Amino acid sequence: MNNLDKLNLPEIFDDIAREAGVEPGRVTLEITESRLMNDLARSLEIITRLRLKGFGLSIDDFGTGYSSLEKLKQLPFTELKVDRAFVFGAAKDDTARAILESSVRLGRALNMNIVAEGVETRKTGIL
Repeated sequence: MNNLDKLNLPEIFDDIAREAGVEPGRVTLEITESRLMNDLARSLEIITRLRLKGFGLSIDDFGTGYSSLEKLKQLPFTELKVDRAFVFGAAKDDTARAILESSVRLGRALNMNIVAEGVETRKTGIL
């Protein structure tokens, strides 16, 4: 089910957070980039309203799907979550390492939090 087609989603999440006594700014919602592409205009409206309410937004599986730098520029994400395919292979694969490092630099330049999926050993954690 794609919740990004529900126009009242920001209000639903805001109500849930407030009922739980949690400020929206302390919540980061993870959105898989492929979900955004079903109806980009509608998704953009919903995630923009989520950001206006204070929620953090994480783009999941960055680099493996439909994302482009143009879309990253348009969308109000606060966190970039690099896919494990680039993280796990970075210790042994120069190409994966280059993609990981450039994704981290990009996220930092855009003042985003960066999450690397698949960091399971000290050697894998090259960040």
